[in-house]
Amino acid sequence: FQRYAFGLSELAPGSQAVDIRPNERSFEYVLNPPANDVYRILGQGGRFREEIHKRLSSGLYPFAFFAVAAAALARPRTTRQGRALALAAIIPIMVALQIANFVVTGQLRTSQAAVPIAYLLPITSILLCALALDGRVRIAVPGFITRIIDAIALRVSRLSAT
Repeated sequence: FQRYAFGLSELAPGSQAVDIRPNERSFEYVLNPPANDVYRILGQGGRFREEIHKRLSSGLYPFAFFAVAAAALARPRTTRQGRALALAAIIPIMVALQIANFVVTGQLRTSQAAVPIAYLLPITSILLCALALDGRVRIAVPGFITRIIDAIALRVSRLSAT
């Protein structure tokens, strides 16, 4: 044991000040940071704004994702109309919504103008999907994509028939 022993005191934190980032702080602290906070002293107070609005707006995105899925899948269809295209459309829409979320939250630190956009993005998508569910807005595949899919399906059926 003498040969393989080591002191755990080397692993203990020293008397150095610990840098706790705004995303590790409590909401109350982020909402009202003290004037002597490291990030405020360094002129990076926008990190607190970013964290506040990121925390508040992130709760809206699960509802927006659910609304997209509901709008794509909830419309009644006949047995001849497949849901495959609707299912395939959900993924790029959600990816685009998530990318837009990353872009907006990245701008929250430096731009006060991005604050309303952080909330309008998910709320607008929820409202558009609600209008689509109500039948006021019709979301359809563009005609040229439908023609391409039909042409591919026709060629595949011709190849499988021979």
